[in-house]
Amino acid sequence: MLLAWSITFAAVLDVFENVAIWKMLRQPVTDPWPQISKWCAIPKFAFIVVALTYVVLGWIVWMTS
Repeated sequence: MLLAWSITFAAVLDVFENVAIWKMLRQPVTDPWPQISKWCAIPKFAFIVVALTYVVLGWIVWMTS
């Protein structure tokens, strides 16, 4: 259940990251948009890697049993 919510949280982080990137594309790059984009992307990709690892390990266990 926690993994499902973390992926939902990753989607929310993606929205904030996209807004920050959009702001940087529409106007001169100023603080805090690069930092917001960075700190939204790092946990977003971490959650995605954890979820994919869980799926792959589950598939391996399923195939070997």
